[in-house]
Amino acid sequence: MDQITNLEEIKRLIKCKDLKALDSALSGSQNISASKLKELISLSDSKKVQTLIESKYAEIASQMKEEGNSKQRKNEEGFIVQEADIDSSSALDEVATGDSQKDRSIKMFFDAFKTNISDCCNRSAALLAKQITVEIFGRSPSDIAKLVRSKCLNLKDKNNPVLCRRVYDGDISPSRYVDMTSEEMKSENLKNEEVKMIEDSLYECQIPTQKAETDMFKCSKCGERKCSYRQLQTRSGDEPMTTFVTCECGNKWRFC
Repeated sequence: MDQITNLEEIKRLIKCKDLKALDSALSGSQNISASKLKELISLSDSKKVQTLIESKYAEIASQMKEEGNSKQRKNEEGFIVQEADIDSSSALDEVATGDSQKDRSIKMFFDAFKTNISDCCNRSAALLAKQITVEIFGRSPSDIAKLVRSKCLNLKDKNNPVLCRRVYDGDISPSRYVDMTSEEMKSENLKNEEVKMIEDSLYECQIPTQKAETDMFKCSKCGERKCSYRQLQTRSGDEPMTTFVTCECGNKWRFC
């Protein structure tokens, strides 16, 4: 079968509403893109024709989401052709700019994706690495090398794989990623740890007169009700205060 999809024939079949022939043509067109199928739906006012194309569209969209080792490109006629993935060196050669500084940046981002994405496609990673590099150099920051290193380290962080995955999957665009602050790039675990550290610091800073003894709380460690507690405003003023409890056995816990 020819790799080039015969879109003109499919369009003809859509207009004449030949469902049997259209079904056969769509099934035989393995390399047609999901986006192109979506466009074809608008060519007919027939519900049956639209349903048939939508069915094929859903199938192709699902396949493309699962296939991490393929890439789409358009040939001279504008038809979609699927290509297999290539090795790392070839992928980097395809996106090389000829500028040594930019190409080093591309290589660093490429390596970052390869480090944190288990199903990484070399072509996709290389293209994305180039897009991020173009965004950085386009902004002409005072210290390009420092920004590149910072962004690469965040993508390679094994403790924050979600960030790398979101950039790789397109949830975060290259432009948005370059603009993200250090705070925005932090993992949820790190943010929670920092909140806990702040709360602990506030707790330790309280003066003794703010501590009260009570038997309202039962310690999960020793089972006793010999506790003292303090209440602090660790969040915004319109939210509940945080209660810090300390048992005589040394066990500590908090709740809002």
